[in-house]
Amino acid sequence: MNNTRMLDAIRQSGENISHQRYQPDQTIFYPGNYATGLYILKEGKVKLERGDEWGRTQMLGVAVPGECIGYHSVFTKSPHHHMAVALTKVELIHLHQSAVPEFLAKHPDLMKSLLLQMAEENEGLQVRLSQAFGSSAHERISEAILKLREIDPERAWSRKDIAEWAGTTPETVTRTLQELEKSGLILLRGRAILLTQQFVNANQKH
Repeated sequence: MNNTRMLDAIRQSGENISHQRYQPDQTIFYPGNYATGLYILKEGKVKLERGDEWGRTQMLGVAVPGECIGYHSVFTKSPHHHMAVALTKVELIHLHQSAVPEFLAKHPDLMKSLLLQMAEENEGLQVRLSQAFGSSAHERISEAILKLREIDPERAWSRKDIAEWAGTTPETVTRTLQELEKSGLILLRGRAILLTQQFVNANQKH
């Protein structure tokens, strides 16, 4: 889902907005920070992730241009429960928190777009939660490879990224990739994972 209309409307309003730029691996906000406003991603990709007390990290999703991030904290007035990290060079449009209610009131169709984004994200997380209980690590890793490839087919996703999406460890990902390569389903070329059509077909059935 793409909120390009919201992006254009915010840009045109010219009030209570700022442009922010981040380099790859820079953190945009941390868990525990209170929202300063609504972020609209203009360029680049942003990883949303959450850690636990044992140091494990779960990737919640990847935001792409036109999408909003940080809205949970804006609307609940509670601290962010996750962190946002730039995967690439990123440009954001920041709408100050005090201006968000009035802006959305003036643009009800854009509020509907944001609600749709929330619904899609919630559905995606529910599917992944179901998979966490009903699928093996091997199945979750295979699904993570395909999903991350769909998000950014040009990026060489790391074993850590795959592990964070699948809810497992990088060591388990490495072992699984080696098994998949022995089975002839993938080819490993450094960090790159080349998928055979057999692998794609087998995992699209699930």
